[in-house]
Amino acid sequence: MKVLKMAFAVACLLMLSVAPAAADKPRVLVEEQTFSDMNPCSGEWHTLSFVQTVNVHEHKNKAIVHVVTDVTSDDGFVGRGVESFHEEDEGFRSNINFMMSNAETGEKFFVKGKLVVDYDQEEPLMDTFRMRCIRS
Repeated sequence: MKVLKMAFAVACLLMLSVAPAAADKPRVLVEEQTFSDMNPCSGEWHTLSFVQTVNVHEHKNKAIVHVVTDVTSDDGFVGRGVESFHEEDEGFRSNINFMMSNAETGEKFFVKGKLVVDYDQEEPLMDTFRMRCIRS
């Protein structure tokens, strides 16, 4: 779970550092990632492969990033996630929501998170992250 949370934080920073796009036309990027993390249903490590479609819209001092991610794992889980990032002069907020399922075992798990940062503060105003197994 720590690896997934770290990947989430890195994705936040990566998405917000993309070069500006025209105000009326978002920039679209496709990125792929592979990493290992703990499966919340089995407690075992599994490898996750992400294909992310990233829409970046920047205008003056504001940025809005929307990410749709298709996910597969080496232990049979398949799913999709949605992430959003909003940045202004004062700070940024991000949300993450993923649902994964394994047709063979009937298991499902979700990942949800929210991060709110005020640049004047030295720590996040809100930092929640949950990853939970839903047994059938």
